[in-house]
Order: sequence, then structure tokens, then C-alpha cells
Amino acid sequence: MNANQFFIGKSNIPGAGQGIFTHVPIKAGTVVMVSFIKNEKNTGVFEDDFNQSQASGKINHSYAPNLSSFWYKGAMYKKAIRNIAPNEELTSNYADTMNLISPLGYTLRMDFLWFEK
Repeated sequence: MNANQFFIGKSNIPGAGQGIFTHVPIKAGTVVMVSFIKNEKNTGVFEDDFNQSQASGKINHSYAPNLSSFWYKGAMYKKAIRNIAPNEELTSNYADTMNLISPLGYTLRMDFLWFEK
């Protein structure tokens, strides 16, 4: 998918601020975007050693998300876990992201992940 297929708007999630929405329908299983990609640093701190894409930084947390995360060749991607309608906000369960990061042995500062517990 390309950046023109998304737009930033007021999130439907209380207290979340802005969110990212799709202009177009997205079919379940579609790879939507790169979320994190490894950079040249090796500090052992995830937020320092990986760059987050600008678009994925606008994905808000939901316990009923429409995206999930997966690793492929050193990058974390987001894919649709169900069909997503035009103008729908893109959401992810942040615990899903944390569960993919933890086994890698990185320290997490957690300032980039916020979600209601």
C-alpha cells in the first residue's frame, strides 16, 4: 500500500488524539505498512535500535484491532487481520507488538507504547 491511501484525523478512541485512517478498503491479510526497521545502532534499547515509520506512529491501541504485527527480514510490518472499510481507523493491540519485541532481548523504555490496562 502507499502513503496516499491513508490520512490522519481525530481518533475515535477516547483520549488518543490523532489516528491514521484508510481512504480505501483493505482486505484481510494485506500487508499495510512497515512499522519498525532496524537501523545501524546496537544499544540494546529497542526504541534506539529501530526506527518507527511515521505512519505507524499514528496507529492507536485497541483490544479489538484490525491490524497485527509480524517480523520479516529485520523489519516489523502491520497486516490487516480482517477486512477494513474506507475511512476506518487503523488500530493494533500494543501487547501484540511487545510480545514480538520481548524475545529479541531488547530493553523497552515504553515511552513509545501507551495503552489502557
